[in-house]
Amino acid sequence: ISFHLAGGGCTRSEPPSTRLAAALADLSALRLVTPPDIEIWTDGSAVDGYRDGKAGVHFRGIPLDDETHYVAPICSSTTAEAAAVTHGLRAITHTIPPSSTIWVLSDSRAVWSALKHASCLSWKPDPWLTQLSTLLLQLAQSHQLHFIWVPGHCGLEGNEAADALAGAPIPHPTPPYLISQAA
Repeated sequence: ISFHLAGGGCTRSEPPSTRLAAALADLSALRLVTPPDIEIWTDGSAVDGYRDGKAGVHFRGIPLDDETHYVAPICSSTTAEAAAVTHGLRAITHTIPPSSTIWVLSDSRAVWSALKHASCLSWKPDPWLTQLSTLLLQLAQSHQLHFIWVPGHCGLEGNEAADALAGAPIPHPTPPYLISQAA
């Protein structure tokens, strides 16, 4: 599993156009080295940062419908982001040919960092991060995986699509939920 920052030198205080240009330049350079067969753009949302968590998944390069999932009534935005990535990877698991190059693109620096540094297992138990790390390791056995952090809210097309999905209205499912104890 490779970890990348697209536009990683930018800060949130910089104008969206600057963050967009930096991200597009970094993604273009990465495409030259390792072009993706499949892109999974993900985003999570939580009202006020802690409730009604939802996950959005936007696919490119594979004939799957985009997805919106309700995560849990009490849920951090980080947990919703981890749930989005998990749902996206689960959706492609049985439909992709062996040795595919998969890009997972997320605007969650917390999820990116937790996975990169394997700290997700040392957090308070978060079943979404635990499932996600297990799923990534399984897929990495037969596919080339790239987890790419992208800046959010700067007009990056795939991220904006995932963000809209994460914000889309959906009915609340019935329990059980995967309950996170992470803050």
